[in-house]
Amino acid sequence: MINFKSIFERFQSAKQDSSNLLECGIIKEKNFKYTLPFELVAGLPLIEVEIAQKKYKFLFDTAALSVVPDTLIQTPSLKHLENIHINDSQDSLSDETLYTLESLKIETLEFCGFAVITQDFTHETPLSCLGIDGILGYNFLQNLIVHIDYEDRKITLYDKMPSLSGYTKTALFFDGLSGPKFEINFAFRNVLVTLDTGKNDGISLSVNDEFGSFSEYAYKMRETSGLFMSSFNGLKEYSQEKNYLVKDFKITKDIAIKSYPVSLNATSLSLVGNSFLENFDIVLDFKKKRLYLRQYSDKNIEKSFSSSFGFFVHWNETQNLYISAMSKDSVASRAGLEIGERILALGEMDTYEFSKEDYCELFLALNGGMKTYESQERLEITVKNDTTIKRVLLKRNMIDEI
Repeated sequence: MINFKSIFERFQSAKQDSSNLLECGIIKEKNFKYTLPFELVAGLPLIEVEIAQKKYKFLFDTAALSVVPDTLIQTPSLKHLENIHINDSQDSLSDETLYTLESLKIETLEFCGFAVITQDFTHETPLSCLGIDGILGYNFLQNLIVHIDYEDRKITLYDKMPSLSGYTKTALFFDGLSGPKFEINFAFRNVLVTLDTGKNDGISLSVNDEFGSFSEYAYKMRETSGLFMSSFNGLKEYSQEKNYLVKDFKITKDIAIKSYPVSLNATSLSLVGNSFLENFDIVLDFKKKRLYLRQYSDKNIEKSFSSSFGFFVHWNETQNLYISAMSKDSVASRAGLEIGERILALGEMDTYEFSKEDYCELFLALNGGMKTYESQERLEITVKNDTTIKRVLLKRNMIDEI
């Protein structure tokens, strides 16, 4: 499983005031309500948009700047605005060109003159596995009320607040330069987190916030290192993450979380993604800076670590399928598997000549809650390093060498 973080978080303009650049754009229609379905792929919401009478598949990402296909650069749809610098959620800096987009439609709702950058999403793995063409980000949403219904897989866009009942209201912090934020009340202190629908896992906090003795507030900890995080700039070369099972925290005084995995990693932002957000029916009022949450269940939210053999896989043209990351003291690490070993077989699946298409199929299954080798109680894995080939039988409660 690869964890997607937000594609972009914050940008810096070299010439103009940054907020002015992102405030451009208008929606001509008034008094509207548009409901559109979304497809959840690898834990990420994908929607359909139209540009110049052509349909595209976009990621709906509340923590990202909007992105369109680079094939539009030489068309009348884009007008050059200026060059900018962008930091993604993995703190990778890239130089991009900012454009204004003539028109984008969601059904018949038309967005005119909004700022975008361009990208080709077909090359970077695993991002290319999603099959997306672009991103609808926070700058398109800045004057809207956005209702996200995870149960019915629907997003509704309003320009006026609908009647709401049974929701908990809290402050939404939004400066127009990064995604919307809200507070989570942990035992050690309140933390401002970005609501990130471009992130497929749960809660991750920045170590830059200096939480002190974080382990005092957790049942247990799981540590993972290697390649297992991805963003706009591709798979991060090396990541290290401590994941704590944190107990008894809240969102306002009304929403209680009994236990939930919370990761600490070396990024500049604290983020909350879809695997946590899907516990709620969500309304974001970007204009008045308010967040409304209605919990689907009347029980306190409670989640433990996911059951796993403890290894992550990735693919490239040199190694094909290989072990890219490992959790410390997991079944896989205790069995002697190592990061970088090429995987020749996973159970009955022959991966010796695994193609990119094969990997994408496996990636989407692992991140989409489908039955895979992680669903099994035991797994025979064959790996190859520089000198040897070995087969290991992994079991949930014990390890047998073959």
